[in-house]
Amino acid sequence: MRNVFQPPRFDQYRGESRFIYCDVTYEKKRLLGEGTTASVYYFMPLRSEVSSPALAVKMEHPVRIRGVDRFEEGVSFAIDADWNQQIHGLGVLSGDPKKVTQPHYLLMPYFEGVLAKNISLATSRELVEWFILVACFIHEKMHVEKQAVHGDIKMDNVIFKSSEKKAYVIDFGLTERIGVKIGPYVLPEKADPVLGVKKLSSADFCPQTPPELFGRVGLPAEPSQDAYGLGLLLTSLCSKVHDISDEHKAKINYVVRGLRAFHPEERSTIPSVIANLHADFIAVVPRAVTNKLELFRKRRAMSNPAVSVGIASEALSLPLLSKAMTEQQLGLVGYRTHLFADDVVSSVVKLPHTRGASAAPVVSLDEDKNGKTDQKPTCTLGVCSGSVRITETALSFFFALNAAPRQDGPQAKPGSVPDRHL
Repeated sequence: MRNVFQPPRFDQYRGESRFIYCDVTYEKKRLLGEGTTASVYYFMPLRSEVSSPALAVKMEHPVRIRGVDRFEEGVSFAIDADWNQQIHGLGVLSGDPKKVTQPHYLLMPYFEGVLAKNISLATSRELVEWFILVACFIHEKMHVEKQAVHGDIKMDNVIFKSSEKKAYVIDFGLTERIGVKIGPYVLPEKADPVLGVKKLSSADFCPQTPPELFGRVGLPAEPSQDAYGLGLLLTSLCSKVHDISDEHKAKINYVVRGLRAFHPEERSTIPSVIANLHADFIAVVPRAVTNKLELFRKRRAMSNPAVSVGIASEALSLPLLSKAMTEQQLGLVGYRTHLFADDVVSSVVKLPHTRGASAAPVVSLDEDKNGKTDQKPTCTLGVCSGSVRITETALSFFFALNAAPRQDGPQAKPGSVPDRHL
């Protein structure tokens, strides 16, 4: 029998102001946020000398049905707990997920910062930097590493920590493995004084969820469903910018249309969106680079008319590349590459917005310190300076997705580094 004077362990927690977890007593301090189905509270260790981190507890709201309180979010809380454990390292459920007569509680990490819906942005560049952090997390951590789709990307589920330039994605109640069938979701009905009872549209009910999931049959979970939610996030963040030019707004709206295309196969891929936004708002391509490209194009055309290498129209700068990336990883493009050790130069490449398209290879010249051009130039991928770093996983995936077939010889095997020049 439990001592009524001692706080319960979290697996027996029922909404008290204190509980014990890992032999540390935690006390409820304040409300962090409140949603339709649950509220989240901030808990601190009871004794200040304890160096344990602060925690957050998600508490389920009851649903009143025929005068009786029911708690029907148990399964969602269990899924949320499992994914929080896998992704953030802490997710503990209190309560039986199958029971609807008792509330459910979820213990998870506390992330210091501000919800995306409460953030204030000064410039469009700052907007894009925050968005890229979230998009990289969704693509790399969820889609590539965990092979899962988040399923509920919105402003309420993103936390920004400005001091460390970090973004945290929370609430995994709708997360599912890629390929596992989800849906169909059912739209609720709403009483209308003129038209009578009508069903809400998906855009009104949950605009972060793609329309195909409200069909007649369930569909496999796939990354394009998160791309749809990211489009809504980008639109919402755009409204948080104090002063944004018409030009920047038009560029962002163009990206949003690609992410929120009605048909899944027409939606932009997340890596291509990251690269294009970085190129338009963050990366700077030195004029010397484009001059070198033009010079090389002319020389190659004169020496070998059969080889077609040139600058793609409306070229965009390639985003940040990690110096740690090896030739073998960059060899996914299908031609020889190398990185600069000291002097860095950005390649220029046209990036496709939708799946199925391919990018034409564009080359730049490598000059030594005396200004002489290498007589045997290779396709060089450099490192752009910037405050947002796109990590190795996203870029290697992007290269594999958008590698263009070579026109001047046999196709290189993925991951290989052909020992020949363009």
